[in-house]
Amino acid sequence: MKEELKSAFVSWRFALAFAVMLTCFLGYSLPSWIFSADWGDEFREGALQLSVGGIFFGGAMLLLPFCASVPHATSQVDEIRTSYLNWKVIRSSVGHYAACKVTATMLSAAAATGMAFAVHALVWNNIAYPYDLAAHPYQEVPFGPSCIYAQWTDVCYALPIYVWMAGGIALCAAVWSVTALAVSVWVPDKLLTITIPVCLCELWSCRIFYHLFGLNVPHPAALYNDALTANEARRSLCMYGLLLIASLIVYLLGLRRRVQHA
Repeated sequence: MKEELKSAFVSWRFALAFAVMLTCFLGYSLPSWIFSADWGDEFREGALQLSVGGIFFGGAMLLLPFCASVPHATSQVDEIRTSYLNWKVIRSSVGHYAACKVTATMLSAAAATGMAFAVHALVWNNIAYPYDLAAHPYQEVPFGPSCIYAQWTDVCYALPIYVWMAGGIALCAAVWSVTALAVSVWVPDKLLTITIPVCLCELWSCRIFYHLFGLNVPHPAALYNDALTANEARRSLCMYGLLLIASLIVYLLGLRRRVQHA
């Protein structure tokens, strides 16, 4: 496990995923801050708006599956192509190997994406005014009355909102990384390992479940998007739970097939 975690976190792929996600967040906040430099405080966005704007109005939703697949899921392709997979399985077992690979993949994907959001939020809370309507009423973010964020805006400068969103991003990324891992063991191609989860996420975003089966499921980014209600959070967690279970089953079946027919 220690070697697997080191391989996942100490790599250029992890740094790339973190950099891409952070750049995506900055793609909204940095121009907004620079272009409003001479507008006066009452017209500039606060720390909360700058921190979450990349999610609501940027490309974070589209890039999340990509950044989740890059850190470690593609390493499975290298191990299959070099037959290193068989050597590692002989040293332990299929179950132990799968547990180490899945754990390292999920943790690295969660860290690369969730940490990017956390660092971005920390930067803007030190540059812009923290969310405090008593001192800066013009900073108000109009969350709906049923939105869970509306109850947290007055708590520690909206700290619970940052924590929830970082956790939601990390959780979704972790699940998408297992989906990428499942793809890699059946189709050992790095490009497809990254592309297929992105395509699946895009189909989900386009309401493929409704058009095919008449099921109205939450958006894949609902867990960290605006207008999130308690009911939507539960439904979204169920959907990601089902995706995780399906991905794990597909991965284990593919892994056993690879080991038996190497």
